[in-house]
Amino acid sequence: MLARHHAWIAAMWERACPPEAYAGLAKLYLGHPDFRANFEKSGTGLTDRLTPAMKAYAARLAA
Repeated sequence: MLARHHAWIAAMWERACPPEAYAGLAKLYLGHPDFRANFEKSGTGLTDRLTPAMKAYAARLAA
């Protein structure tokens, strides 16, 4: 799932999404109320599960 999300982000940005940018996006998702509200429509607690997974995925990409 995260590989697809990462690829989708890169496609939306029309450029590569380096690991540090992907981790930063996770931080934005977690901290911005509009992103949080949007993700919470999909399931309770989704933001709190998705963002650590994104950060871990970014760390694996950077390794």
